[in-house]
Amino acid sequence: MSIAFMDRVSRSRATNGNEEPIETASVSKLFIADDLLFRDDRGEVDLSGSDMAQIDAMLRSSDDSAAEQLWNRFGRNDIVERVAARYGLPFTSVRPGDEWWRTRTTMNDVVTFYSALIDGAGGLSPSRSVAILSNLENFTRLGADGYYQRFGLPDALPDESEIGVKQGWMCCVGSDWIHLSTGFVGPDHRYVVAIASRESANTFGGGSVGADHARRTMTATASALFPSGRIDLR
Repeated sequence: MSIAFMDRVSRSRATNGNEEPIETASVSKLFIADDLLFRDDRGEVDLSGSDMAQIDAMLRSSDDSAAEQLWNRFGRNDIVERVAARYGLPFTSVRPGDEWWRTRTTMNDVVTFYSALIDGAGGLSPSRSVAILSNLENFTRLGADGYYQRFGLPDALPDESEIGVKQGWMCCVGSDWIHLSTGFVGPDHRYVVAIASRESANTFGGGSVGADHARRTMTATASALFPSGRIDLR
């Protein structure tokens, strides 16, 4: 497990000390959306209505097809490199030839990205930031592939009315499930939280661990962090 937390009012951070990079799975769709919207504002690309609809779909419903098309059309690995440079994400990268879901990052980098996206420090215009944040707030219960998207933060924080997330999941990297639950919580997006798990799909007894178990692990971790069902630092 890797955990990072930030209070944007006090600017305080906390982690569980695990800074090992992990595959982003669908969380890298944030980088695709940010890069395209930034470049569109600068006149470097010309996004169509269809392109904008694909951005909405990959953020709200984690649509892989939309992400794949945008990734291939607008720069592939260069997308991640540009975002990492602009946001100052030292541990975020993707190897040449790898796909978007094999982008690697740390939860501290993810928290840095969210904070800068929200306050504009990453260079994205306020209207474009709002577009991304609104999509994350309106995430669908099920992803485009039918995968349950409320694991982790959403299910662990039922008493938080203001929450936006970008989830990630995939199997298998080697023999591991990868799950991420990342987002912002509270009025004015005060809190930023990023949780990631790498869980072996194989048990010592020769059986296998499925997606349900991996999702429960994420929700149990978030619930242990916030046992009251909301973020209350008092």
